[in-house]
Amino acid sequence: VSPASSSDELSNKELYPYFLRTAPADTMHVRGLMQLIERYGWTYVSVLYQDGSYGETAAAYIREIARNNDICFDAFLKVSQSATSAGYKDIARRLVAHRGVRVVIVFLYVQQFSPIVMALRDTGATQRGRFIWLCSDPASHGNFEDMEELGEGAISFRVWAPADMPDFRRWWATRSLSEYGAYIIANKLVATVLTAWLLPPQAELIQEVATIHRVELRCAVALPVFISSLSYNLFLVTACAYYAVQTRRLPDNYNESRYISFCVYTTLIMWAALLPAYYTVNSTLYKVVLLCLAISFNAYVALICQFVVKIYALYYVPNIEYGIGHGVSAGGVLSATSRVDHHAVSAR
Repeated sequence: VSPASSSDELSNKELYPYFLRTAPADTMHVRGLMQLIERYGWTYVSVLYQDGSYGETAAAYIREIARNNDICFDAFLKVSQSATSAGYKDIARRLVAHRGVRVVIVFLYVQQFSPIVMALRDTGATQRGRFIWLCSDPASHGNFEDMEELGEGAISFRVWAPADMPDFRRWWATRSLSEYGAYIIANKLVATVLTAWLLPPQAELIQEVATIHRVELRCAVALPVFISSLSYNLFLVTACAYYAVQTRRLPDNYNESRYISFCVYTTLIMWAALLPAYYTVNSTLYKVVLLCLAISFNAYVALICQFVVKIYALYYVPNIEYGIGHGVSAGGVLSATSRVDHHAVSAR
């Protein structure tokens, strides 16, 4: 379940039957941008879009809607994710080539948008309101520094505008982790109490070697009872393994399946190796050692794969604000409430 993935490719339930999201698809962003263009009667625009699934899918949908609304394009420019400084300057020159075209649709990440704006500044295109930027969500996470004139009148479509509340985010994440852990512990406790009530433990005295004067006192647990006590965990691990395989084709940046898969596969391999060793060893001491090692290793793998990664990101990865400084809006480069001058934003 993703709160931010917006690619239209993920709407294909045949390829991604187990993917869900709470963010609208990019087609909704395009519809909103094109409705705004219709609203102000802009019929001649330029488009900047990123190479790859995100930008190319949006660009194709922009063309489709434009054909039905008598919208013409001056420049329809694909921006490479590996573009050089010379490439950004070339894009800037093509944008300023026709002074009558002011409306620019931007489907880029801010890492590509920022260098283009800086290249425009270097070309001398610093007139106030020279461009009307219509930006998708990723392009709006930044600020103009010493280039406020270029950003005036910009409009962005954002899925959400986050408030800067790091303490609340940490509290919420810690609470979620705590509740998840408490749920698991409660289930294990109930299962343990029921097992002890229905199948009360018994002890037995064992002398493994008749010639050695040593008697061990150990739990008399039959194999079916031991397996039944692990059945709940086995069910959970097997279910996780199944869904990890089913979601293996999801793009890496859309899910955490790699961590879940590693944790699940490690658990399965470890217990598959433990059970034969556990029941072929006669010494109670060795049985206890094997069991303790297996449980500890399993716990550490789960801790690292499922929790340490999140805690690290929560406390040590800063909130990255890409961009070009400060100035236009408190929320970023552009905001949904950016001012549009009805007399100054006319476009050919």
